[in-house]
Amino acid sequence: ELPHRGMDYLAAEGDTVYATGAGTVIEVRKHRGFGLSVKIDHGHDVRTFYAHLGKNLVNQGQTVHRGQPIALIGESGTQSSIGLHYEIRIDGISVNPESFYLTK
Repeated sequence: ELPHRGMDYLAAEGDTVYATGAGTVIEVRKHRGFGLSVKIDHGHDVRTFYAHLGKNLVNQGQTVHRGQPIALIGESGTQSSIGLHYEIRIDGISVNPESFYLTK
C-alpha cells in the first residue's frame, strides 16, 4: 500500500480538471497506483500533482495558466471510485490543499 497524501475529490468520468495555479507542466505519465498523472511546477519550490486522470489535455514542457483545463477525469488509478487525487508539495513535502491556495 502506497502512502496516501493530498486530497481526493469525487468527480464523474469526463469531468474537466483545471490548473490551480500558473506554471510549467513538468510531468505527464502513468504512476503505479495513481494511473495517469500531471505534475505542474509553479516556481518557489511549489508543485501540484493531479492523478487518476483519464486523458491529459497538456504535455510536458507546456506553460499553463490558472484555471486552464489540463485533463479529464477517468479510471486510470487503483482507487475504487472515480475521482481526482490532488496534492500540493512545497520543497517536496505534501501540504494540506484545503489550508493553502495558490495566488499567482
